Amino acid sequence: MVALHLALFWLLGVAVVAWVGAGSLPGGAGSPAGGLTELAGRAVAMVAIGAALVGLLLLATGHQPKDGLHLMYGAVAVLVVPAAAGYTRRRPALAGLHRLIAALILAGIMFRLYATA
Repeated sequence: MVALHLALFWLLGVAVVAWVGAGSLPGGAGSPAGGLTELAGRAVAMVAIGAALVGLLLLATGHQPKDGLHLMYGAVAVLVVPAAAGYTRRRPALAGLHRLIAALILAGIMFRLYATA
């Protein structure tokens, strides 16, 4: 189960890169690139939730991270994409900026998650 948790961590990194990459393609929300960006954003959210659920199962079975902050970082990682989507709904013209900021936040959180595992 620890290997699955780690695999989901690395998959999250790949999904974040795909999300930013899809968002850099030309086209608006109605274009194929917009649909791909939305799909990649959902993939990021789903992988983060999956990693958090596996982490909670690990916690329930007695596996403890070396630092308790790992749990907080995991919760924040799950909330970043929905928060970015909420800001984007309010100001769609800044969707790319919101996505980039969310990706940078996730990258920092992932670094801390790896350091506190």
